[in-house]
Amino acid sequence: MYRISLYREYFSKRKEAKRNSLWTALMVAVAGAEAVLIVSLAIGGLLLREQANGLAAEVDRLNRLVAAGSQPPPELAVAAQILAVRQSRCEWYPKLAALSCAIEPSLVLTELTGQDGDRGRQPRLDLAGLVRSGGSGLDPLSRFTKSLSNNPQVAEDFPQVALETVEGGDSGRFKVSCQAARSTP
Repeated sequence: MYRISLYREYFSKRKEAKRNSLWTALMVAVAGAEAVLIVSLAIGGLLLREQANGLAAEVDRLNRLVAAGSQPPPELAVAAQILAVRQSRCEWYPKLAALSCAIEPSLVLTELTGQDGDRGRQPRLDLAGLVRSGGSGLDPLSRFTKSLSNNPQVAEDFPQVALETVEGGDSGRFKVSCQAARSTP
């Protein structure tokens, strides 16, 4: 047997109970999210405190070494050598980014050769390419070389940017050379 109540108070009580259960569920979800946030902040604080303690211990150890006047550990000497080699290298990615910004649509690069400054050689960047026909003379090449020489990323290692050869006049092959400043012995 089914019992159906058609009284208004029954429906209003039922609607109120449903609304109260939704609010309760929402409040429980918010409280759960707050609990998760508090726990994650507490764990993050513990991890940061552990890292700070480790760094403080390392600083104390290094201060004791300096105070004792002893030599730094050999791994610091290796790290210093690696850093010196790294700083003496030519950084290619800023130069290539500047090159991609400077190249004009009427120019096509066919060859790009880079030489690092190791083994006593001067750093060098050689670019070869074609000027597409229908161009406006040598203007694109002069704008290209000027843009490269004015770019601080390129000028840092290659202050001398020069158009070496042009074959075929307005549309033909070209060679651009970017060289380090010549050092006088």
